[in-house]
Amino acid sequence: MRKLSLTLLLLLLIFSNCSYADFRCGTHVVDIGDLKEDVLRECGPPTIETRSYGTHSHLYYDFGEAPESGSSPEDQGFIDEWIYNYGPRHFRQYLRFENGVLQETRSLSYGK
Repeated sequence: MRKLSLTLLLLLLIFSNCSYADFRCGTHVVDIGDLKEDVLRECGPPTIETRSYGTHSHLYYDFGEAPESGSSPEDQGFIDEWIYNYGPRHFRQYLRFENGVLQETRSLSYGK
């Protein structure tokens, strides 16, 4: 029983510091809240990069288009989506920045 308790405690300590929203590029851990410039400096340029303008619920791909009525200016901004492809033995990484601040990371399928 004591051995099982120590094993469970060890596993809890290991996984308590892990975040499923983080990923590593080199020795740097990319985390929610990181600035786009910092990620670019640490990880290099992404394999795929798209930029759009919009709100959380709707994107405006034509920058000259008027925003939806009812959306406030603070809900609008630039949304950058990046994908890093580290090859066939690693998962591709998706990053979404809003106004230059990392808001979401996800692991995708294996790279090519």
